[in-house]
Amino acid sequence: MSNENRWSERFNRSLFRGAQIAVGVSRHPRTGLYQTWYSLTGHDVNLMTAHQLEADALETISRFNEAWRTGEMATPEAFVKFLRGIPGDARPAPLPQESLLEIGEFIIELVTSEDGSQ
Repeated sequence: MSNENRWSERFNRSLFRGAQIAVGVSRHPRTGLYQTWYSLTGHDVNLMTAHQLEADALETISRFNEAWRTGEMATPEAFVKFLRGIPGDARPAPLPQESLLEIGEFIIELVTSEDGSQ
């Protein structure tokens, strides 16, 4: 199966409608860094960056949303290239289970909201 087909297949099992995704910021309880994450299907939580300042993390989320909306990340290769180009202050640390559960609750709320807005 080609990368393009795997990319498309991933979205066939998505909890989200259409090209909807979830992105957010979670402050790591041990490091205190603001970590950005994304979910392409609602079944996954993927960490992107870690920042000292919440404003920098929010800017990363804004850049991610814009790139997703405009199709800049339409292929797996473009997606990886975009992610590698995002600056951060440190590598994100694995989130504890409690943080992942909170993100999961956010995703469920997103999926079940009437308008599906983020």
